[in-house]
Amino acid sequence: MRLLRGQGATEYLSIFAVVLLIALTAMVLMAFFPGLAGDAKTNQSSIYWRGVASPFGISEAMLKYYDAEKSRFYFVMQNKGTDGISLTGGTVAVAGNGTLGTIGDETKSTSFNSFFSPGQEHRQTTDVNAYFIWDFVCTPGQSYELTLSLNYTKGSSWLTQVGARPLTLKCYSA
Repeated sequence: MRLLRGQGATEYLSIFAVVLLIALTAMVLMAFFPGLAGDAKTNQSSIYWRGVASPFGISEAMLKYYDAEKSRFYFVMQNKGTDGISLTGGTVAVAGNGTLGTIGDETKSTSFNSFFSPGQEHRQTTDVNAYFIWDFVCTPGQSYELTLSLNYTKGSSWLTQVGARPLTLKCYSA
């Protein structure tokens, strides 16, 4: 019996060493494949905005680099609620850069109003939609986190939707 006194401590240290080795291996692999963590973040963002975000969901989104002065942000918004709602404006901010886009035209006397029936989608594009002002140039291959704040009316109520997760997009060359 005296010979087995240190057996529990030895087994504990052996198991701890194996767990530590597995954790270190996982960390090295994550560092070796740097795109893995970014892709996971992008996938989680996509799942949130397609499935969880409400009342507006974003079914498609893309960030495109054209030249040193111009990048464009494309996205498709969908009313995921059971009632009609009107998008009245909002902002898009890129993490670390502040507010870079405004949805709605503050320079005209008429207010921007885009009505969404239940389930209806609208494509929002910075180069086609005159109501979207965008001042940002992305770097191809780099991922960006966009925070959206969407102002809308539902019946006579004025509401704002701010996503619980940023919209994470990778910049692509045109």
